Amino acid sequence: MQYLNDSQGHALTGTNGFDEPITYTVCRFQADSSLALMTVYRDEMGNMGADPVSVNLMAYGYIPMRGHTYINEEYLQLVQPLIDAEQARICGHIHYGPYNASAMDMEILIDNIEEIADQNSQEE
Repeated sequence: MQYLNDSQGHALTGTNGFDEPITYTVCRFQADSSLALMTVYRDEMGNMGADPVSVNLMAYGYIPMRGHTYINEEYLQLVQPLIDAEQARICGHIHYGPYNASAMDMEILIDNIEEIADQNSQEE
């Protein structure tokens, strides 16, 4: 699995809701092959795990542009390190579903982000 790095090759890192270290990676949603941003962590036993941060909104008629993904607003804290490092930016908000949930359209600014997603998806 290839992790996300800044322009100097340093791993992009943050912390989860338990203040534990995380790093980031991308793969593809099976439904529409759009980017899926994931946080990667190690649990207390040292086992690696990954959790999706992106949400697939294809069922609501939303398909992100190339290099973009949708992030639930509740995960803004998790992606803020990417924004602070100028490796991602929020391009807009959308509302979807019967309860008018809100998601952010986030562009990932890493040059080869699509290739990383392709490579990681082939490894699954």
